Amino acid sequence: IAGSSCINKGTEVVDGKILDLPSTDMDYTNRIKDCTVDIGAYERDNEDTTTPDGNGVYYVTFTGFGNASANSPENAACADKLQTVLNAAGERAAKEQTAIVKIAGYEDANFVYHANTLSDPDNPQSYTFVVPEGVTVMGGYFEGTFTYGKYNDDGWSEEDRDAMTYRTVLSAEAVPTQGSTITQNVIGYHAVTFGGGDGTSALTKGATIDGVWLVDGSATSLAGQGNPATRGGGAIVPAGGHVRNCVVTGNAAVDGGGLYL
Repeated sequence: IAGSSCINKGTEVVDGKILDLPSTDMDYTNRIKDCTVDIGAYERDNEDTTTPDGNGVYYVTFTGFGNASANSPENAACADKLQTVLNAAGERAAKEQTAIVKIAGYEDANFVYHANTLSDPDNPQSYTFVVPEGVTVMGGYFEGTFTYGKYNDDGWSEEDRDAMTYRTVLSAEAVPTQGSTITQNVIGYHAVTFGGGDGTSALTKGATIDGVWLVDGSATSLAGQGNPATRGGGAIVPAGGHVRNCVVTGNAAVDGGGLYL
């Protein structure tokens, strides 16, 4: 339950060794749902505790910090929780409230945000990052530094934001991670999907991605030309979708290997 002292209090390391956690809890869902394993047989997803700061901004870094609620740099959500944060931002935007998701970027090319959610639960190749209507996603931020677990207030500056140096890479490739039900690498059709579904419907509220890299999408389905699974490896950009200051590379599709407009 919310507020339990068991939430996010487990450990993956014993005597300096990383434990081989089971992929599921007793409900056969992901063993890790909120960046850190819980104590006990069941995991809580904590979607209801994913909140923005007073300006409607959510913060995401690769490893996460603090309680991973996303409401500040000190409590940034982790990479595995990015879609949960996007969903929470979408719910806020639906209420006509500001919803901005800021995602840290890295100079090290090994830091990549991998999709871990299916846009279509019945299609095992539909891994993607869904950006809901009304949400703005912004990358290219330096996450700052910590000293003895305390944030030094030296990150997330708009002046220092640089998408080419601090690369916020969104990949359509789902990869197995500790405590996840994903058991093999799967390359999705699109790195980003605007609005959900197949990503082709016009948006009533604009959605924007700004300063991110879109990689690894492979919209090369044999479903036939014109099918959404053959268009826009980086993203299908419908009316109301906006792609700004982004790098779209290493994608493939039958039509529009990078973006399909």
